[in-house]
Amino acid sequence: MEEIMIYPYCRAYEPYVLNSDLIGNNRITALVSPKGWGLEGGEIACGEKYLTVLSDFSRALEECTAVWFVDDEKDALPETLLKERLSEAIAKGKKIIFTRYNDAISFDKSVQMIPHGQNITPVRQTLEVRSSGPYCIHRINTPVLAVYGLETGVDKLAVQIALRRQFMDMGYKVASVASRLDSDLLGMYSIPGFMFSNRYSESEKIIKYNHFIKAVECRERPDLIIVGIPGGVFPFNEIDDNNFGILAYEISFAVSCDAAVMCMAYNPQFSGEYDDIKSDVTHRLGFHTVCCHIAAAVPDTQDFFEKRKRHLVSIDRKYIDRKKDFYEPRNIYNMQDKDSAKKAAILIRDVLS
Repeated sequence: MEEIMIYPYCRAYEPYVLNSDLIGNNRITALVSPKGWGLEGGEIACGEKYLTVLSDFSRALEECTAVWFVDDEKDALPETLLKERLSEAIAKGKKIIFTRYNDAISFDKSVQMIPHGQNITPVRQTLEVRSSGPYCIHRINTPVLAVYGLETGVDKLAVQIALRRQFMDMGYKVASVASRLDSDLLGMYSIPGFMFSNRYSESEKIIKYNHFIKAVECRERPDLIIVGIPGGVFPFNEIDDNNFGILAYEISFAVSCDAAVMCMAYNPQFSGEYDDIKSDVTHRLGFHTVCCHIAAAVPDTQDFFEKRKRHLVSIDRKYIDRKKDFYEPRNIYNMQDKDSAKKAAILIRDVLS
């Protein structure tokens, strides 16, 4: 069993901490975030206790047996600092989990530094179905639930995990293909790296993703497949394009989804009416949106006015819970809450039945 430090910790990795029981016999024991990221001193629930976010890497290193180097979110970790921290962990004999996949060049350089005996990074699962022709699209016979967000940072992974738990508790066998590249530790399939590669055309990505999902279906024989959609589905404006929802568009062609969950940021002025958005998503992606999740996050207005880019900051979930009685009759939930996640799962099950 390894006692794991997450570095550099950011809000995107909160679902891993909240669901640390899914990482097998390993335990997350420390969260370290660089100074200046504004997270030091925050407390995150981890099992039956809370972990305080620290900034002293060297001190935390003494208390762990492994370091999990994770991707950045809003702020970028300087490459020199990354190399320094990685070298320190290696010199101390710590096991290394390295999943900073977003920068392929830096990833390759860093992995080469890690001695073979210290590298315990899970091998990402790659599945492929051989077909009669390279352009064959396979029919997926298992019901597929898509989890998408109007933007990044709206708890998509947390919702995928929460619904996976609920359906498994109901006795269903669930296969999950996450919206992230580093979800293998949670017992889920990570989204295949080829979806972010320049080596393939958009048509090839659609076909390969379809083949990947078919391979998951053939291997797992699940009752339900949950598919996480990376990024957002719509551009906000000419400057903040949200990557134009291209990945969502490609996945919608690769796999026909039988139901979908929408994730969005909290807005105190939100009336609970989202039929227009559901209609737009149906017309563009073919997703039938069953319910909505409200994330405990709001736009950083200063960041928006200075950079014309939306970035979300966390708020206390009590602001959402206060409107629980108003939201839930409209099929709007905070699925970080187990009772709400159960209600959403029952609703989805009834729709798919």
